[in-house]
Amino acid sequence: AHCCALEGNSNCLGTCKYAALFLRRQSEHFGAFVKKAEGFVFGAVGGASGTAVIYPAEATKMRMQAATSRAAKGFFPTFFNTMRNEGAAGLYKGLKSTLVGVAPEKAIMIGMNQALRKATSSHQDSKGRLPLGLELLCGSLSGMGQVLFSSPKEMIMIQMQLASQKASAGAAAITSPLGIVRNLGVRGLYQGSVATALREVPFAAVYFTAYSQIKGSLLGSRDKLPFLETLGAATAAAAPAALLTMPADVLKTRMQAQAGQAGALSLRAMTETILRKEGAKAFFVGVTPRLVMKAPQLGIALLVVETLDAIANPTPRPA
Repeated sequence: AHCCALEGNSNCLGTCKYAALFLRRQSEHFGAFVKKAEGFVFGAVGGASGTAVIYPAEATKMRMQAATSRAAKGFFPTFFNTMRNEGAAGLYKGLKSTLVGVAPEKAIMIGMNQALRKATSSHQDSKGRLPLGLELLCGSLSGMGQVLFSSPKEMIMIQMQLASQKASAGAAAITSPLGIVRNLGVRGLYQGSVATALREVPFAAVYFTAYSQIKGSLLGSRDKLPFLETLGAATAAAAPAALLTMPADVLKTRMQAQAGQAGALSLRAMTETILRKEGAKAFFVGVTPRLVMKAPQLGIALLVVETLDAIANPTPRPA
């Protein structure tokens, strides 16, 4: 624009001003987009962090749930049996593909919840809590969105864990994520997705509602919770959600374990078979490790999310 002015070219000057205005507006639009996407990015990072920490416990729980009643063992016998037969690497089978799946899964779950809460912020009280019905609705929609990624992610994880068991016993097994995808196909990857939705939707509804209520109660007159209280609130909120959705978690694992097999059972048939052969207690196999690991997993995830959010959006200090 300076050069145009020196040359007295008004057309050139007008073009430069228009270009500068256009670039500034595009920059503002990009900045607004980045702000809106923050929750999704933070959710992906937080979800991956929490999953990586508790992965061995999750793998052990899945092996317990996939076993028949005759073969089922407790958490520690299953854990040490895996260590003895497959080494520590056996407990991490499928971790890479799980992280690839969990990043978008938690990005949607946490990011969508944050976006919905911002959209309904006019209904929040001074502690950031929504009316109970709105809390549950926001959580439910967040859980519904993540099923698209959580179902195939957990299918690959359980298939790799079972393949690791077969390989250690000398049986032929598909041990790579791509091999499992090719073997099952897209439709096969979503086997048990109804059970997955029955777990994810109520879990997210209860979890985010409980977290909001616990956090609001702990805040008092403060603007935000310190590190340990945030972790404690996020961890405590997961316990009732994990317990409530335990039967759906068992059904999902059983249905995914039979993927690719002839005569695979439907959700209703699987439910009836478990009740008839193993009793109602089978729906709570692995409940202790699920409670013990799901709480810190999401506690770590939300702690990371809130830490990143505090860094990106620092609270202005009073003058």
